[in-house]
Amino acid sequence: MKNEKTVSEHLISHVLLQLFTFHFSLFAPFSYLCISKHIDPNSHVTMSSPYFRFRQFTVWHDRSSLRVGTDGVLIGAWAGRQMHPSSILDAGTGSGLIALMMAQRFPDSVVRAIDIDAASVEQARDNIAASPWAGRIVAEQADFNQVTGEFDLIVSNPPYFDEDTAAATTQRNQAKHTVTLSFTQLISKSAQLLTAGGRLAVILPHAVVSGFIGTAATYGLCLARRCDVCGSEQRPPRRTMLEFAKNAIETDMQTLVIRTATNEYTDDYRRLTADFYL
Repeated sequence: MKNEKTVSEHLISHVLLQLFTFHFSLFAPFSYLCISKHIDPNSHVTMSSPYFRFRQFTVWHDRSSLRVGTDGVLIGAWAGRQMHPSSILDAGTGSGLIALMMAQRFPDSVVRAIDIDAASVEQARDNIAASPWAGRIVAEQADFNQVTGEFDLIVSNPPYFDEDTAAATTQRNQAKHTVTLSFTQLISKSAQLLTAGGRLAVILPHAVVSGFIGTAATYGLCLARRCDVCGSEQRPPRRTMLEFAKNAIETDMQTLVIRTATNEYTDDYRRLTADFYL
């Protein structure tokens, strides 16, 4: 009897496992699609899904060195507000996210998106081609230090880790580590490329902001706007968005809190990203 009971238990377990596997195969694709539509702005992490769907465009990022994340969405929604730029440069475009956001926000602009990583540029081109603004965005593989021309607005989610914290892959090093583009290089080259009324907008870890502002000043770039980003009212800033101009003006200082005490998105965050999130 004991052996018969054991066999029966194994048989039941096997049947239950098959049922669970069948159930998962039915609902996993739906769950996968649902996950791809959401991003947690409080976490400052990137999506694990191979794509992210916005209101007017979709970004695939599975081949890109820089995946869709909170930083890119924030700077894409914040940079150049109150401006009407006709020429925009997305420096370090990755999947093309910021370039697409710029094209959506500024309908009279032409956007140039560059990245040193070939696979990222290829995927950015695919995303741009599938968007409503394929005729106004050009993606190319290029070293920022070799770029020529003039731009009303330069936007970047730049690399910020130093060589002591280098990633395991060359592609990730190029995207998030200063081994290929230092802050000084980004600032000095931007100062050359900007038009007289042009702006440079970046998003950085809060800890490196003071040094970046100081370096910008040595190249004649004055802080025009600053926004410290806090995950909640109880947390200190983790990211800061900065915008620089060639002419000294009074700095517009802001603080953006993403979530309320009840873990809901704040009105300020909803207003900033309303044109993009589903």
